[in-house]
Amino acid sequence: MQNQDTVQLSLFDFNFDKADESGGIENLFTEKDMSLFGKGRKGWYENDISRKGFSEKRIKMSSFGNYVNGKNSHLIESWMDDMIEKMYDLNLNVKQNSLESRNVNEWLYANIAKDLLDSRFVKKFMRTKFGSSTRVYNLNMAMFEKVLTKMEELTKKKSGELERSDFLNTEYLTNVVKVLSSTELKYYQSFLNSLKPFTKIRLNDYVEKIEKIKFNHPLVRVVERVLKKERNIKPESFINNYYNSVQLFVNWAINTLVKFQGQSVNTFIFNMVTSEDLDDYRSYLIQQVKEEVLAEITAKRNLQYVRGFFQLLFRKKKIVKEVTTKLTNIETDEYFYRRLPSDKEIQDLINTIGCYSSDPVGDKLALSLMILMGFRGCEVARLSWEDINFSTKSISITDTKGMDAILPIPSKVYALLIEYKRSNEKKYIFCADPRMFLQDLRLLFNTYQLIAGWDYGGGLHLFRHIFVTRLIMHCPPQIIKSLTRHISDDTVAKYVHLERKFVKNELNKLSYTGGRIDDF
Repeated sequence: MQNQDTVQLSLFDFNFDKADESGGIENLFTEKDMSLFGKGRKGWYENDISRKGFSEKRIKMSSFGNYVNGKNSHLIESWMDDMIEKMYDLNLNVKQNSLESRNVNEWLYANIAKDLLDSRFVKKFMRTKFGSSTRVYNLNMAMFEKVLTKMEELTKKKSGELERSDFLNTEYLTNVVKVLSSTELKYYQSFLNSLKPFTKIRLNDYVEKIEKIKFNHPLVRVVERVLKKERNIKPESFINNYYNSVQLFVNWAINTLVKFQGQSVNTFIFNMVTSEDLDDYRSYLIQQVKEEVLAEITAKRNLQYVRGFFQLLFRKKKIVKEVTTKLTNIETDEYFYRRLPSDKEIQDLINTIGCYSSDPVGDKLALSLMILMGFRGCEVARLSWEDINFSTKSISITDTKGMDAILPIPSKVYALLIEYKRSNEKKYIFCADPRMFLQDLRLLFNTYQLIAGWDYGGGLHLFRHIFVTRLIMHCPPQIIKSLTRHISDDTVAKYVHLERKFVKNELNKLSYTGGRIDDF
């Protein structure tokens, strides 16, 4: 019969041969190391799972010493590399030769744009854009998809039947510009210039001038200041959560409820909102889910942040009534199983980057940070050279919730960092503007996944799901939350997508009767 120790080691097969019993990975960094990364860094110990109450039969953890340098530095390096080798069987090919970046756009044209954009004029224009960035090429495709749909509606013709004169028709132009963003207008202006190069048509003459009002309500700023003081919430996190959710609610109220008509987004009277109004808003969000405008989880979180916003206003005596008492949340399962790619499919993606990228080392470095260290896309975009400590092979990082941590760098990531630094002197590792780069990164990796034949969805965040799932399969539970930088076990669990075969094998290891679990 297997005892508990044997079962635990079989589930989390890991090598801690050079361990003593004085601590764990959280003790790898000294106060001096912390100061190098700036004040307020929490390091490992504040993010780690508590060890209080562990039995004497637990896996023996160890300290690798008080310094991540000198004679002890090789221990953390070998520890991380041992784990990575267990998690993946990948070759990042640091110095692999690459082709020109235009090949990505040629692939997009041959496999997507050629069939999607069925107009000889549009196709000719898209062929002239092979030398543009992948982001620009993708944006042009999306723009032309909207234009051709509108043109078919206006002309009652199929896209392949459209003539040059149809695109230049001033009546049609007036309607087409309504579906385009300001950026898309610039791209479409370039297309029109190619149709009639000697007679300039100014699209701005057809655009209805509408003054855009930025949502900057005084009470929204009050809430932001309170959250920054009480929870150290970062501006980006506030915008993505509270700001966007409250803005959606205010726009809905102004456009839906009679008593708010005539108010603007920045003069909106929150004191007039009642519990019935919030209940109506809840019904609106549920209807948006039914119409597939919003995902269930998006609607649920939107309502959560709106409720939290009103609760804070009441607590700070900015409104006179507590209007959220009877507001019930939208029920939804926050976990859903994702199919994840195999090692072979991940290697195909790496090979695709090597063949198609104009910056293969940089793109592989971005991928390795996400898939070998669990970085989010926004964290990759914001990473600066000042965050890297090459002497201790560690990265200092602040996540989307404002939590700080110091992470050890696996050798495969370190090799890419060294190679990339030889030709990179920017403040941020990958870009000059993290916000713009994040959009580029999403589009670029969506394209790589298309070329590699992936069909998993999830965008850049899919890589974090892969990382956490592999971590669960191969890493001791005592440090999983440290490496994932998650506070709760529930949050970690949302990222875990174990295959049925793996779960059945692990359950068989837990069988005390010797029987096998074949019906799972």
